[in-house]
Amino acid sequence: MAILSYISLIILSVNLVLSAEVFRRGDSGAVPLMTQEKVTPNFAENSIPEAPQQKSPWTPPQTQLPQNLISSASRLFEQGLADPRSMEYREIEVVVGVEWHTGRTVKTHGWILPAMTTPQRFAVCWNGLVYPVVSIGNEADLRPDVEATIRTDEDIRTKRANTSSQPFYRFRHAQPEGYSISATSLLPLKVCFLLRLGKTELAERVWATWIAGMDAKINDDSFHLADPYLMLARDWIWAMNDRALNAHMRGDDRMCMISAVKATSMLKSIRQEVSQRPILRARPYIDSYFDFLTPLPLLIQDQQRRAKLLRTSVPRSVSILRQLTTGELIDYLDEAFAIQMSIPGGINMDQDPVVEELIRRGKDAVEPLLLALENDTRLTRSVQSSRPWNYDRHVMTVYETALQAVRQILSIGNKDFEDWEVIEKGIEGRRAVAARLRSLAQR
Repeated sequence: MAILSYISLIILSVNLVLSAEVFRRGDSGAVPLMTQEKVTPNFAENSIPEAPQQKSPWTPPQTQLPQNLISSASRLFEQGLADPRSMEYREIEVVVGVEWHTGRTVKTHGWILPAMTTPQRFAVCWNGLVYPVVSIGNEADLRPDVEATIRTDEDIRTKRANTSSQPFYRFRHAQPEGYSISATSLLPLKVCFLLRLGKTELAERVWATWIAGMDAKINDDSFHLADPYLMLARDWIWAMNDRALNAHMRGDDRMCMISAVKATSMLKSIRQEVSQRPILRARPYIDSYFDFLTPLPLLIQDQQRRAKLLRTSVPRSVSILRQLTTGELIDYLDEAFAIQMSIPGGINMDQDPVVEELIRRGKDAVEPLLLALENDTRLTRSVQSSRPWNYDRHVMTVYETALQAVRQILSIGNKDFEDWEVIEKGIEGRRAVAARLRSLAQR
């Protein structure tokens, strides 16, 4: 086991640059998504409709695919994986998160839901979620999209074989939203859609392409090859989680709430299904596959708080911010937004103009910020991760932001790192750090 772990680390180091590039481009490399720098609309409805054939009976086609894969696909559609049947496959534009930014309108292909009583149109995307669409274009051809997906992955594996002595290995990363909805990205969920549409030959080819990068002797691949339900379910529920966090970052609060509630509610159903599948229930630490959902209850709670606010907008102009009281600036810290600029690394919240103005005020802002450190549990709009392809996500809090600001005002710099560990011990920890900084400020 130790030898296999060591080999895995070697292969990881070889694949890391390629993985980072795939993540950065948000696609498999064949057809990059087109992003547009423009203001993206927030979701204005109260709910997302269900695909029209979602609950219609389905008989899986005759296929050489593993029976556990067939049963996994069937069960996932019963649990709500968006059903593409009976709908036109067309060019669409949807709003997603791209590289930690607040939101971009991207072009892809998806299945258009029938028109509703409201002007908003919706589409089923390749990650198994229904999205509101910004625009609908021409009809698209599914087969070339799938062929491009397969061809691109084959090219990557061939290039690796010709340039490296290390075998190609497919690490299952936390894929970004732009990648998961792409018509030409390679994800095993695509097999489910192709089976549902009766595209058996394409489904078989996509599955063969996917498992060509797996190795039963490395990590937990033997487990997923024997029964892929957990692998598929994790990709699906991650897509819900990722959409919720991206929507939160850009202030699309209704979309955030809908996605976060759906993700948390699905976990119970997934656990129940795992308990019914002999190969999966024998696997320890199943819940660790869904650790990324841990922040969602706090996010939902914060979204409920936001829904009660009458606030329309937050000023960003320096001239306006300088006219506000320090108390008003503290009140706006839940809208503070900064982008993680390095990996690994943290977020410098002074990128946000409100935080920058509080720091500029110096000693006059110290005590209000210390009170926020002690008592304010709201979330900001900023999301942090150890690596974008890892599953961990952390929504920065107002009290963490206040701590950063005070440390800058007091010119503490990059020492006393234990402050960050102490504040996570709860309110007593935050009060202890605030007391230390208050004493420092008085000296």
